[in-house]
Amino acid sequence: MERVSEKESTEYFHTRTRGSQIGAWASPQSQVIATAGNWMLEFREFEERFDGQDEVPLPPFWGGYRLQPEVIEF
Repeated sequence: MERVSEKESTEYFHTRTRGSQIGAWASPQSQVIATAGNWMLEFREFEERFDGQDEVPLPPFWGGYRLQPEVIEF
């Protein structure tokens, strides 16, 4: 397993819908969301923050890993 580069993460991030990109800012990976209401407030704040921008930037905490299996069993 290896972490993918920031460039690759950014390219993938921008294939997602704008709502999904903003949602990523509103809900950092691997963190518990207190309530749905809190999440909606965060989402709206980031929606306003990125309003008028063509692209939502990649969150600094967002990325992925590449899994390279050695064996696959069917």
